[in-house]
Amino acid sequence: MKKVTIHTDGACLGNPGPGGWAAILEYGKVTKELAGGELATTNNRMEMRAAIEALGVLREACEVELVTDSEYLRDGITKWIHGWKAKGWKKKIKNKDLWLQLDETVARHRLTWSWVRGHTGHPQNERCDVLATTEAKRLQEKHSRAELAEALAQFRQQQSDDEPVLL
Repeated sequence: MKKVTIHTDGACLGNPGPGGWAAILEYGKVTKELAGGELATTNNRMEMRAAIEALGVLREACEVELVTDSEYLRDGITKWIHGWKAKGWKKKIKNKDLWLQLDETVARHRLTWSWVRGHTGHPQNERCDVLATTEAKRLQEKHSRAELAEALAQFRQQQSDDEPVLL
């Protein structure tokens, strides 16, 4: 199995608000940066999206070390998800749509999850933070206040309905 290191981060301007995610994939001497965003989201959703997108670009099963500054992401996928699955996902779970996607994506690989404290000078974490924040700002600047307000209203309604967010 190829060994890949993935660094991820998520950012949100307001919580909820415009958000961005970013990932850096390292394989040998090759480095690839990914970034994207959503008009109305939360920081936790962007942290999760970064991991889903990064793992999703791997074309084959890999041995992956995923480095994140999100304890929510790390604990959710390494601890909490086992209980949710054992109980048939019966309890209302925030971000269930993304937990299901992440669980499916993770199953293809052999993963080790590592946590780093954010904003402490870790080079890849700092770079991911810049990329994610840039995406969130790009979305905020691209849309009018009315568009942002409408997107946030839709997001809040979808969250209360516990439906996947499609923006």
